[in-house]
Amino acid sequence: MKVFIDTGAFLAISDKSDIFHELSATVYQKVVEQKAILYTSNYIIDETSPLLIPLYPPLVKGEVGNF
Repeated sequence: MKVFIDTGAFLAISDKSDIFHELSATVYQKVVEQKAILYTSNYIIDETSPLLIPLYPPLVKGEVGNF
């Protein structure tokens, strides 16, 4: 099985306050258990990256060691 990961899935699994977080975590776990091939595109990475920045401010500031 192949599973395409879109921006919404990346955001939901990354943000615990997202209304779809628990559902996306459950689906992700099942997909991993089935050893599915996960893939995305450069466009999705480009779209998702700036949306994740507010969730991980220490990474943006370069404070990875203090995360």
